[in-house]
Amino acid sequence: MVTTTERRDFNRVPFQHDADLYLGSHCWHTDILDLSLKGALVKRPEEWPANIGELCKLILPLDAGGDHIEMHCTLVGTSEGRLHLLVNEMDVTSASRLRRLMELNLGTPELLERNLGKLIDTHH
Repeated sequence: MVTTTERRDFNRVPFQHDADLYLGSHCWHTDILDLSLKGALVKRPEEWPANIGELCKLILPLDAGGDHIEMHCTLVGTSEGRLHLLVNEMDVTSASRLRRLMELNLGTPELLERNLGKLIDTHH
């Protein structure tokens, strides 16, 4: 699988999947375009009202049984109908699921370990 770094600390993997994006109590359906351990690139929903710097929540359903990844994010940029989200926090279960998803899509354990090391370093 192809990964993209583009001057980023964390490797991104293309990952097309439906998701829900929340701003306050309002929800929009969106498509995830790529993911990293620290962010996501999603399709901008129609009539999306948020400005850069606003907090939102991204929920990525994983199966019909209700398993999902929930990421609390900040909108850090927009481009060509896309929203750039920086993950601020997630619970342990979501972090474990995201780690596994990244592990499967990065292709090599070394890339995952390097990304995890950078993630841990940013929180100290």
